[in-house]
Amino acid sequence: MLAKPMNVIPALVIVLAMAGSGYFLGRQFSDPQSQAGTWQIGQNTLNVDLPDLSAIPMTSSTGQEVTWGEFSGHFRLVFFGYTFCPDICPLGLSNMVSALDLLQERNFDPLPIFVTVDPERDTPDVVRQYVDAFHDNLVGLVGHTTQTRKLASGFRAIYERADDIENSEFYLINHTSYIYLIGPNGDLLDYYDDDIQFENLAATIFERIQQL
Repeated sequence: MLAKPMNVIPALVIVLAMAGSGYFLGRQFSDPQSQAGTWQIGQNTLNVDLPDLSAIPMTSSTGQEVTWGEFSGHFRLVFFGYTFCPDICPLGLSNMVSALDLLQERNFDPLPIFVTVDPERDTPDVVRQYVDAFHDNLVGLVGHTTQTRKLASGFRAIYERADDIENSEFYLINHTSYIYLIGPNGDLLDYYDDDIQFENLAATIFERIQQL
């Protein structure tokens, strides 16, 4: 199944209006990708299922109370973003779920997960509508501010508001936008840029899995 088209993204209309007012909609004022932590693939690799991370409580896009550790045991594709994101998140998620469809055709079915870095605006219901527009299997997760920050730090992902406008509901967020491939035991197996072509992403993931 191909990724669902984004028929309705309420924030998009507002964001386009902001673009006309001079907002930069590229990598949002600065490139957190260049500031993100480094990883070691292989022995002594980064593990995101350590006890302190596994215990982090989240709310799923279906309204269920879960912990991050409940997703252990699955291969996972993980993306940190937010629903008001004008360009990077739709691109990254579209590539991720389109690659997922190709991987499923080869009998490899990792669990796709979207973690919002904007829990103030992204309620579980908002996230549900957002992830449902991309793929039936895409899981959305919402945590409290400190919990989200802790989980993101476990991935060495960073994010911050991109403006200093007080009481603005239309703010943007700088954020790391890698697509993370996580193994069943929580090891980071690889990570990919958000703008990678989905065919290349699927082929690269499948090749990495074959090496295990």
